[in-house]
Amino acid sequence: MKNKYLFGIIALLFFGGILIYAFSSSSSTYENDFQKAALKNKKVKIIGRLDKSENVQIDKKENKFSFILVDEKGNKAKVICLGMPPNNFEHSTTVVATGKFENKIFFATQILTKCPSKYEAEIN
Repeated sequence: MKNKYLFGIIALLFFGGILIYAFSSSSSTYENDFQKAALKNKKVKIIGRLDKSENVQIDKKENKFSFILVDEKGNKAKVICLGMPPNNFEHSTTVVATGKFENKIFFATQILTKCPSKYEAEIN
């Protein structure tokens, strides 16, 4: 009877460890400073605004797009993402890109945008 309890406890600890590892490796932190994000050697979510003075480059042949993102300090980073840009991407006020820096380029796996709301009061 004791062996069953011991086996059950070991199995619970093993699967609990796997869950903790999976959660910690899939989680990412938010950064609004590209220099700090580049120093981290893991997946991060960088927050910035789309540099509208630079064109969004879309490569339909390779199914990817790239753009320049500006952080709150004015630092710029090139972002490359597989797939096509989200709807209304060019009109976004804030962009959150999830991915990792490699050689001063941010390779994103996911892009989220916040667009200006038609319900917000217009400021003159």
